Amino acid sequence: PTHPAPTHPAPTRIWQRGYHDRVIRDARAMECVRTYIRRNPWRNVVAFENGMRGIGNPALWECRKIGMLCSRECPAETLAAAQNRAATAREQHCVLSGFHSSPEKAILDALLESKGRLICCPAWGIEQMKLPENWLPALEQNRMLILETAIGAADLASARARNRFVLDMADELWLPHVAPSGMLAALLKERRQQSAAEG
Repeated sequence: PTHPAPTHPAPTRIWQRGYHDRVIRDARAMECVRTYIRRNPWRNVVAFENGMRGIGNPALWECRKIGMLCSRECPAETLAAAQNRAATAREQHCVLSGFHSSPEKAILDALLESKGRLICCPAWGIEQMKLPENWLPALEQNRMLILETAIGAADLASARARNRFVLDMADELWLPHVAPSGMLAALLKERRQQSAAEG
């Protein structure tokens, strides 16, 4: 029997335009290349619904989220207990916060040393912010998501809106300290009143 003549694919370009080789001359250059390869996957900006964007592991947004907020006037012993709790976080824990107040930043440092997962909503946009060095291991381990919301300023009104965002998006809350007359107490009261009105 006769077989049809083989067809050949249309010519395609093999080399990427603008591509260039780089010679690796020493151990430092090799480490730079390794770092680039290691960090490249989480540098991709991912678009979420409602105008949010993020870098890091987007799958964390689908996890059960523990919203953590802490007033600035947190007593030292309360903060120490919260840091100890954060340091023992495991893979099943995913903490969502803006990590804006000084106590929240201290808790973030403990979480970064743990095995826990984190979603951070910073005050600045992801293009403008300089990533702290101690965040990089968590990003490389795919256990961090830096989420840019539409609330992108560093003023008091924006901080309040970001805290409200954390309260609304969390599946459960962790509030190490709530100052009676602070912003967080007012937000929680407002939330309780809203729930009572809806119920």
